[in-house]
Amino acid sequence: MSPSVAIPTRRPSRSVTMAHRIRPVSMVCSVSRMVLPRRTVTLASRSEASDIPRLCHATRLRRGGYALGVTSRLEFVVLGSGGLAHEMAQLVSQTFGQDAFLGFIDRDSEEVPSARRRGVLGDDEWLRGIALSRDDLGVVLGSGFPAFRVRMADLVEELGLPSPPLLHRTAVLDQDQVHLGSGSVVCAGVVTTCNVVVGDGVLLNWNATVGHDVSIGRCSVINPGAHVSGGVSIGAGVLVGAGAVVLQGLSVGDGATVGAGAVVTKDVQPRETVMGVPARPAGSA
Repeated sequence: MSPSVAIPTRRPSRSVTMAHRIRPVSMVCSVSRMVLPRRTVTLASRSEASDIPRLCHATRLRRGGYALGVTSRLEFVVLGSGGLAHEMAQLVSQTFGQDAFLGFIDRDSEEVPSARRRGVLGDDEWLRGIALSRDDLGVVLGSGFPAFRVRMADLVEELGLPSPPLLHRTAVLDQDQVHLGSGSVVCAGVVTTCNVVVGDGVLLNWNATVGHDVSIGRCSVINPGAHVSGGVSIGAGVLVGAGAVVLQGLSVGDGATVGAGAVVTKDVQPRETVMGVPARPAGSA
């Protein structure tokens, strides 16, 4: 049985609604002005950016920067209750304000260690029940493992719940050159260039870089400090470890794993695990 938890009631809708897309921020000398529906926000310095997250995903206060918007009426639950789930909760709170995060959903909520139990609302069945009673509930995938992200993404699609992409305000994107899929997350310090396709449920973790003409398949995870060079094709459910490098023009097949710190110089086959410099299949001499 799920723990007895009061179901959050629907809060009054917030007044500002943003389109679910990336929008340019116009520049006037050193002052950034972002025009929102029925309101204009003027920022004299980057230190004032803290006023913006309640209204949109991210604000870049430099020339050519961008803001990613979403319907701000949504309140969010994070699937999972581990360390990365808490990081996603933090990102939601930084982006939309503390009151935008409702709690965690854990499929094994009764087995969650007491140290992590705080904030766990219930399990998957609890979410199924509340999904029928609320139309302002958004979902964030809170796992760093591709297989778990696939299961979570399938559940979100089954329930028909919105899972807008989340973008940290220090990430670098080009509004005309990067596609962000539903449920994707772009963390602090990520840099992308041009003609990049980020699939549904993809996680680009801290300080990862993604070069030109790259495609990343559904629910893949690019871990902190990894570098994906230009022309690379990454399949679905792939894990690229922290600090790994995938050289230009290569492909990484569905379900493959690239070990932390590896340098990939050849194509990686589906469901293959490679590691080392240069990267070789696990267990090879």
